[in-house]
Amino acid sequence: MRIIQTKVLPNDWLQKVSCFDVGTSTLSRNTKVIANRLIEFIIEERNYSLLNPSARSLALHVVFGKNFFTGFYDRLPVELIEEGINETKGVKGFNFTRKLHSVFVEFIIYKKLYSNGFNLKNITRTRGSCDLVMEKHNKDYNFEVKFKESKDVFKSRLFDNIDGMSLLDEYGFLRGEIYDIQVKSQNIDDRKQKEVLDDIKCFIENKKDQYIGKHIDIFNLKYRRKVSRDIKKVSECLTSLHISQELTDEDTVYKLIQNIFIEDNGHITKLIKKSKTIENFNGCLVWDIPFHNDINLENIKNAFNRLKLGFNLYVFIGGRAKAENYFIVEKHSL
Repeated sequence: MRIIQTKVLPNDWLQKVSCFDVGTSTLSRNTKVIANRLIEFIIEERNYSLLNPSARSLALHVVFGKNFFTGFYDRLPVELIEEGINETKGVKGFNFTRKLHSVFVEFIIYKKLYSNGFNLKNITRTRGSCDLVMEKHNKDYNFEVKFKESKDVFKSRLFDNIDGMSLLDEYGFLRGEIYDIQVKSQNIDDRKQKEVLDDIKCFIENKKDQYIGKHIDIFNLKYRRKVSRDIKKVSECLTSLHISQELTDEDTVYKLIQNIFIEDNGHITKLIKKSKTIENFNGCLVWDIPFHNDINLENIKNAFNRLKLGFNLYVFIGGRAKAENYFIVEKHSL
């Protein structure tokens, strides 16, 4: 559950953002590239652009002077920023948010690889190429980046969506209230995520304190008992959002890897397929597990090593854990 924010955007916020002069602003060169694309998105999507966290951040910067990506991407090559942002051209709505997020993850991975001695080899991408082509010691490396977040992060993003729309004067019923969300569907893939976003939109437009949707139920905490008196059902909804056990036991972690990264054409399965067509292929897996504070990194690495992959896999485990964890699963020698 979460209390919804209380700030209100003025009625002319869209006009202010549309007229914002990025070129003469104090934003850095790289951030200006991102801001220009976000303004295009905001003009196209109007109020619904506030469902996108980056667009919402830019609106708050323009209207209230809030920080916007301060220094975060400044040290990246501007060419990399431009190429990544160009990939979002023509992409709208939920697909834009998903694509922009994947581009930002690639930027973060670039920073990590650069700190490990890799340099950007080729910026321009061709069909079927990897996300990042890097060079180290006169040798080229192709990196394909995949991102996975636990379901509890997904739920947190839904609250962010509601926060964004609550900035509008017409949705004042949301502000300052405590809401809870129950996710009823398992295995929330991209298609279901889009449908969940439609649930969020219906909830907000109906201006009700409770909403029963296709994939989620949303309700003001004051009305929780009216939504469901079945304690078992509520418990199942809550536990479905979390990885079932702490990431400390090797066997448990290995089963989890099989479940979310291998089965149903999971991220590692996709990496394995692509590795067979590209020379000197390397995988990057970013795994966000914010509600786990007890992590045995050695056992996690051992569990990944049991996959016996035919390429190097760089694994980054981050989020709101005690510390960011990183290791390399080295290519298995036959």
